[in-house]
Amino acid sequence: MQCMWYELASGESYFRQGDLGRALKKFLAVEKHYADITEDQFDFHSYCLRKMTLRAYVAMLKFQDRLHSYVYFHKAAAGAIRCYVKLYDLPPKSTADEDGELSELPPSQKKKMRQKQKKADARAKKEAELKNEETNATSASKSGKRNVKTIDPDPNGEKLLQVEDPLSEATKYLKLLQKNSPDSFETHLLSFEVNMRKKKILLAFQAIKQLLRLDAENPDSHRCLIRFFHKMGSMKALATDTNKLIWSVLEAERPSIRQIHEKSLIETNKIFLDKHEGHLLSYT
Repeated sequence: MQCMWYELASGESYFRQGDLGRALKKFLAVEKHYADITEDQFDFHSYCLRKMTLRAYVAMLKFQDRLHSYVYFHKAAAGAIRCYVKLYDLPPKSTADEDGELSELPPSQKKKMRQKQKKADARAKKEAELKNEETNATSASKSGKRNVKTIDPDPNGEKLLQVEDPLSEATKYLKLLQKNSPDSFETHLLSFEVNMRKKKILLAFQAIKQLLRLDAENPDSHRCLIRFFHKMGSMKALATDTNKLIWSVLEAERPSIRQIHEKSLIETNKIFLDKHEGHLLSYT
């Protein structure tokens, strides 16, 4: 059953709780619904041409063109990007890290910890098997047929967290948002966050310009602007050829940004805070 509003609300709740595995599972489930819709259209192509229902066929093509611009897909893609960004910032502990922590324990305590972990894994596996058998038994119909219910092998989304490059996964969904929701403030805010972490300086600057175009008075626009040029100030000190080239582009573009033109970052920040002194609490 496809109940996207529930999956999105559930994913947002898990994200706020810090449960990235389950949050990603919910967001990607919504994304899969849209992938299924796309695949279902292929059956409709031959049917429409065979039955000559051309008006329905054209309507279907127009629907397919704007499929990824619908609000539910936007929310799911944005949620997935936030999960991958947080996963990049706070990667889960690897097995090597856990082994390193165990190595610091005395041998006797280390042995007890390993045995305890094995017992817990075996108990969880046994409980899952019993639950599976009980579910299949209760789903038997009166005719004697058994409706076998498939069991999710990864209910907590732990496998989804085992990605080598979270930012690469985030970029995949970010490109869809940039293509289908170019006038969304959130699209460019996520673009800034992803590209700053990937050290794609000019793409991050492009995102800032879009944020200022859409809503220059938004605190997130101001925060990204200050954060960006503060970061660029430290990058200039490195003075590599690439950084010099990037800095020359930024210096050429800086006069076009009225918020920081001929002002220091401290002055820009003070002006913004004074201007919005009574309104900033609503954004916290």
